Amino acid sequence: MMNRRPDMAERIGTSINELDIDFSRLSITGWTVSFISLICGGGVAYLARSFVVRDDMGSLGKGLVFAFVIIGCTTITFLALRFVAGRLGLTIIKIDGLTNANIERNRRQLTKLFSTGIDQSTPWPLQFRLLLPSDTDVRLLSGHARDLRFQVKDSQYDESLCCYRLDLEATLLLTLESVNEAEAKLASIANKYGGKVDSWNLGSSNQTSNETGD
Repeated sequence: MMNRRPDMAERIGTSINELDIDFSRLSITGWTVSFISLICGGGVAYLARSFVVRDDMGSLGKGLVFAFVIIGCTTITFLALRFVAGRLGLTIIKIDGLTNANIERNRRQLTKLFSTGIDQSTPWPLQFRLLLPSDTDVRLLSGHARDLRFQVKDSQYDESLCCYRLDLEATLLLTLESVNEAEAKLASIANKYGGKVDSWNLGSSNQTSNETGD
């Protein structure tokens, strides 16, 4: 059984979080998306100010209309183009800490999920499994993960692997960029404790058909 889908407030909040971008990490695709979004927003705002706004609104009124339109149109265009880029397997930011094999694995997994007809516009809970050498490492890493807005779902010793498993969950949009960035954050802190990100799957129900591994 699949997890509860996020409500409207959670969906809006996740979309807003997607706009928190470090522009120093933009890729060529990212700069292209940003430039096109700004051009579209500015063009629509200019047309609205020139042909829609009434003359009796005054300079302040026209200025406010221009500002709101350019912000709204630029944001919507950016999110739409970002979504399209994700569907094409392109990322708008540079991801540090992941190998090409990791990125290609995530791309294949997302393509597999998309083929099931899953709603790609809705944030979904993704669960990441980390492997760590000791219970102390699990406790320390769990604290760092909570600071990064991951929820600790489970931790236990795996006799077959001779290490500890830690399952962390976060609600994300199903884009290559979102998955790569989340995995890179976890990989960065896992490396400090001698661990690694082993796999990720959709939701807490641990659907093995959706799980990926190295």
